[in-house]
Amino acid sequence: MLEAEAIRDAVRALLAGRNDRPMLDSWMRGLDRDLSRSLGSAGWIGMTWPAPFGEGASQLARLALTEELLRVGAPVCAHWTADRQIGPSLIRYGSVKLQEEFLPRIRQGSLICGIGLSEPDAGSDLAAIRTRARRVEGGWTIDGTKVWTTSAHAADVTYLLARTGEAGGRKEGLTEFLVDMTSPGLSVRPITELSGECHFNEMIFESVFVPDDRVIGEVGNGWQQVADTLAFERGGAERYLSSYPLLVAALDRARSFSDRGLSVRLGAIAARMVALRRLNVDLAHSLDQGQVSALLAAELKLLGTLLEQDVVEAAREIAGVCGSDEELDRLLAQGITAMPAATIRGGTSEVMRSIIGRSEGPARPLRSFSPELRPVVDDVLDEAWSADAEVLRRTLTDLGWFEVGSTDEEDGGTLADLAEISAGVGRHASPVEVWPEALDAAGLEPQEDTRRRLVLRAAALFGAIDRATSMTVEHVATRHQFGKPLIAFQAVAHAVAEMATERDLAYAAIREALDRPTTGTALAARSVAAGAATRVAALAHQLHGAMGLTQEHTLHHFTGRLWAWRDAEEAAVRVDQQVGDLVLGGTSDAQLWSLITGS
Repeated sequence: MLEAEAIRDAVRALLAGRNDRPMLDSWMRGLDRDLSRSLGSAGWIGMTWPAPFGEGASQLARLALTEELLRVGAPVCAHWTADRQIGPSLIRYGSVKLQEEFLPRIRQGSLICGIGLSEPDAGSDLAAIRTRARRVEGGWTIDGTKVWTTSAHAADVTYLLARTGEAGGRKEGLTEFLVDMTSPGLSVRPITELSGECHFNEMIFESVFVPDDRVIGEVGNGWQQVADTLAFERGGAERYLSSYPLLVAALDRARSFSDRGLSVRLGAIAARMVALRRLNVDLAHSLDQGQVSALLAAELKLLGTLLEQDVVEAAREIAGVCGSDEELDRLLAQGITAMPAATIRGGTSEVMRSIIGRSEGPARPLRSFSPELRPVVDDVLDEAWSADAEVLRRTLTDLGWFEVGSTDEEDGGTLADLAEISAGVGRHASPVEVWPEALDAAGLEPQEDTRRRLVLRAAALFGAIDRATSMTVEHVATRHQFGKPLIAFQAVAHAVAEMATERDLAYAAIREALDRPTTGTALAARSVAAGAATRVAALAHQLHGAMGLTQEHTLHHFTGRLWAWRDAEEAAVRVDQQVGDLVLGGTSDAQLWSLITGS
């Protein structure tokens, strides 16, 4: 943590000496070689790479750096792709020669890299690529076309995926290359976007020679290698902070107006950003452990890019209600033309839902706030919905559950333990809620009591969300229509994926509130869980069909609680307004930034 905060301070100091105007999508559109070289000189490019390639800094430290750059919309495109994807790919798969030639240049911030994946007839379906590399003496000759390549017009090299063999399926016989952009036969045609800018390009390869020593990894193993590259691309703060300068401009404009609706809208966005950031932290931890979580990256990419588009719509609404100013107009124009691409680049939302949907099933990992306690909770509360409430209450009293988490002392149980019990209450539709009485007995100060009630209500919502999702997954896997299980239909699989991502986002928000206990994070957890409750309940009933609308089916035990808890006491709309009022406080984005990052 100290490492990350030290980097934040240093990055802020460096950026304060510049006069850059904030821009959206700055990691794709803002190309400034001088800034990239400055970041390289500070040791901040390739900082997480292991020795001898880099400093071996943590991914959390890199996250802090990334957040501070995106916060001000700094023009970092010149090194972004090389740092995020090409360097890690070369470290994992590249030859010693490739590593020695290119990694130092990437670290210096002096190498601009393009990514040659998509083609005119192969966008999301990368296995359909036609660009071909044929073996010749000393290397390969490449023919084909790549399109939508960011910064190809300014790049020094481009990473290229090409077909080198025909044996086996479509995903076999693919190979990765690093191609010099000055190679004879390679031409670049800029593509003008809606904004009038040209950062996309088409690359045409006509008998372009690439020497053998520019092959990355094994010939024919490109599909497996590119999967890792895409996981690096999809997961990152840029998936939910690309529009952050616009959100700040909208906050600045809304701050002088007292509009409850705008507070609610901004609060819901800020709360989801807290949860998304926690997903990003989890992904950073997995990378620090040497793992590339395709599922986490897909969830972050899907939810983050949808939120980016929500930010644009919220800013547009604020401009309409409050009137605009020069800065809001400038950034909103960028957002309107740029953000439609957010849910396409790096893999469409539909592709992300397919990845997430495939991960659901009996083998999925259980999500718990207190792993050792969860099996006990499940055993005690199994089918609690049908139990006699007074008998169950006596059992829970004998177990001491009404005293768990009432203090901060470990021997009395932690708040995380009580959150696990609360999740169990939701997961098993227990008629005895436990947490209200446990907190009443604790006699906490009003602010702390409120914070804990928010978190525990969110945990109970999460439990019911978890159960409704698992019941739905089981139903669509076993229920047949038109001769096949419902899950075989893409629309159904994508609906399941949406339920799973909402569940996981709520889980992330609650864990953040437990680990970083503030009123703001507690409100965010309650907000995100309430939003997830609405969507999951609706999809659960939709996918169960008519049978899910009857009391004969057990689904109603869980969705009934979702609706009731969502609207109880600190109802969702009021919570969103409280978050909105919090981030609208002050005269800058300090409250919002502190809520999201803890900095």
